[in-house]
Amino acid sequence: MLKIMFPLALMLMMPKLKFHYPPLLLTLSILFMNTFINSNTKLMLTNFFLLDFMSSALIILTLWISALMMSVMLPNVTKPLTLLTLLLATTTTLSFSMNNILMFYIMFELSLIPIIMMILFLGYQPERIQAATYMLLYTVAASLPLFISIIFLYMKNSHLNFSFLNSTLPLTPNASIWAITITVAFMVKMPVYSVHLWLPKAHVEAPTAGSMILAALLLKLGGFGLLRLLSSFPLLMHPITPAMFAITSWGAAITTLLTVRQTDFKSLIAYSSIAHMSMTLTSMLTMTKWGWTGTYITMTTHGLCSSALFALAGMTFSITNTRSILITKGQITILPKMTIWWFIFAASNMAAPPFMNLAGEIMIFSSIMSKSLAFMVSIFLASFLSALYNLHLYTSMNHGKLPLYSNPTTTHPQTHYTSLYLHLLPLTLLTLKPEILMW
Repeated sequence: MLKIMFPLALMLMMPKLKFHYPPLLLTLSILFMNTFINSNTKLMLTNFFLLDFMSSALIILTLWISALMMSVMLPNVTKPLTLLTLLLATTTTLSFSMNNILMFYIMFELSLIPIIMMILFLGYQPERIQAATYMLLYTVAASLPLFISIIFLYMKNSHLNFSFLNSTLPLTPNASIWAITITVAFMVKMPVYSVHLWLPKAHVEAPTAGSMILAALLLKLGGFGLLRLLSSFPLLMHPITPAMFAITSWGAAITTLLTVRQTDFKSLIAYSSIAHMSMTLTSMLTMTKWGWTGTYITMTTHGLCSSALFALAGMTFSITNTRSILITKGQITILPKMTIWWFIFAASNMAAPPFMNLAGEIMIFSSIMSKSLAFMVSIFLASFLSALYNLHLYTSMNHGKLPLYSNPTTTHPQTHYTSLYLHLLPLTLLTLKPEILMW
């Protein structure tokens, strides 16, 4: 992957060179898909690189979303945006393919730099500085305990290879503290309820491209890191599992309540991501194959769905010049084509058939209830409110009387709708062949 990404980054520096990156990234993702998807091979390239089922789909998602993100930004794609996109795709791909915990941690933190630069230099409002500060403080403060835990692991095992770590760490009285310190960084990155305040601010102030790649890829790094650690240490979360179950399941329900109250449609989509990630962490803690499969499916499909919703949000903002749901009305009268796309991806976000999101949520709910029926109320409340806020988002923005200040002559390039179609294509095709994402 480095043999491909680094030359591309260098080519950006060459003057008078026109290069179409989206088709190239899409081609790479298809070639990678043909090689690794639905194969049980575990390819350890070196002591640092590992490609297996867990990482292959997320690497494909990285290349796919990076290409679609640049397509949505056409014809306003600049060289700095392309450079930041390729840098972010490189660091994210390396994070998903690392077999060494320390190298994973380094790439995990390096992926913050491009998205913070997108917010600071490509954002629209003065509040972008506060959003970048929130994001930096949350992630750096949470990652320091993780770094200390990595040092502890090296002292215990004399190496940091995921594949050969000792999976029988003693459950000492300090086990709860160690479990919290090693998982808090991933909880912030996902993020889950109680450590989520940086995400709505980052989404609101980021450009459309930054919001797409933040929701689709960077949030998945937290879930992927926890899956990797729990694969090596099945008892890692055992001391704090009851408390984490309560925080994440009821946190998802509370987040959906907050989502319904949002008046900014980018903030609403951001809060829906927090609710989804909270449910995936709850399912992950069940330590069952059914729960992990549901987590993996939801992470992959949510990456496609949330990216498309943010692309639609950017297209809507270009017409109305506002992000308020209370003001944005009547889009169906001027852009019926875009209204159809809003309905499709709102339905996908609420896990309606025939989208693969439905299978993921069924598996998540089943795995949680198999562990404890005490959380039935919270997950049913989260599921019901998820449908409520998605329908609220669609009906409020697309129906009603068109405001006088809207620009009905605004049109979008065909590449924008092609990008939306390429978001939808994997969501529907995965329904026809769901075993691709089965654990």
